[in-house]
Amino acid sequence: MHSNHHFVKGIQRFFTILLSLVIVIAGFIPGKAVVQAEDTTGFKFNKLIVKDSSTGAQVADLLAGDVPELKTGVIYSLDVEYSVPSSLQFSNTYFHLNLGNGAYITTLPGSTFTEGPITATGFEQLVKTPTGTGTSPYGYPTAGSAQSRNGELIFKTKTSLTNVASAGEISFSIDSAYLNQDPNQILANLFQVSLSTDSTSSIDARSFNAKSTEEFRYNFWTEQSTETISKGDTTTTLLASITGGSSLTEAGSKTTVEIEYPSDIEFISLEETQLYHSNGTVVSTTESGGIKTTKLEWNEPGSYSGTPKFVPHVKVPSNSTRANGSSFTITLKKL
Repeated sequence: MHSNHHFVKGIQRFFTILLSLVIVIAGFIPGKAVVQAEDTTGFKFNKLIVKDSSTGAQVADLLAGDVPELKTGVIYSLDVEYSVPSSLQFSNTYFHLNLGNGAYITTLPGSTFTEGPITATGFEQLVKTPTGTGTSPYGYPTAGSAQSRNGELIFKTKTSLTNVASAGEISFSIDSAYLNQDPNQILANLFQVSLSTDSTSSIDARSFNAKSTEEFRYNFWTEQSTETISKGDTTTTLLASITGGSSLTEAGSKTTVEIEYPSDIEFISLEETQLYHSNGTVVSTTESGGIKTTKLEWNEPGSYSGTPKFVPHVKVPSNSTRANGSSFTITLKKL
């Protein structure tokens, strides 16, 4: 009996220890959690309309496939409408616009470019203000300038809305610095839009081109049209400038001009005094009907350029048979 009593107690201790080990081990078996993906069904754009802000006239329905034809000097609005499903009604949702090179924002919902809470129809916060694309060449535009207000823009949707609409609040203009002489210039991916939540990005992401219908032409403007010189002398004060505004010149490309003058007049140089500050390099000279035509060029280093000014230098030979008091014409063309 005595030995059996100790044997039973030993068995009890064994099972007690075994049981405690089972409990400890069971406590470290990891549990399984089921994670469900966020349901963004129905979180989508319903309208993306470009309008002329001054007249209210519709320019393009982007969702219908229209390509807006845009001009400088006009303020346009991008009217936006999108649906928020009930599953996200009380979640943080966002509208994203990336406005590309060739346009810049002029007004925003809440009438401010300062990030933070705003008062607007469908948005409660400006999360990211536009500060430039970072891809414009030659240091253009200047940071903080009106033209630098493009690139990424993010608004936070007002919580509880299931339909968000912003009309006439996001306004933009075309930047003439990006226009060339092609009246059908395509501004690729000018509008890039998407929606997002805190955990899901690039919902219903879309990209749209625009077309510039602005025929950006340069024209000569005569600032000093006459000069009197003696035989053997060279002109120094004739001056022609260019109308047409500033533009982004392309590195590696050329600015070319032709100058016409009588065959008995000696061409010395065509000096540019405002943009390149140098004489043009002669490419060719041809003659027809007593008129010579000299073509000149300047290398474009790539910059945001002002308009050039040209000073033609031509010489009347000292042995010229031209009568005193006579005149002749010099013509600049084909810039």
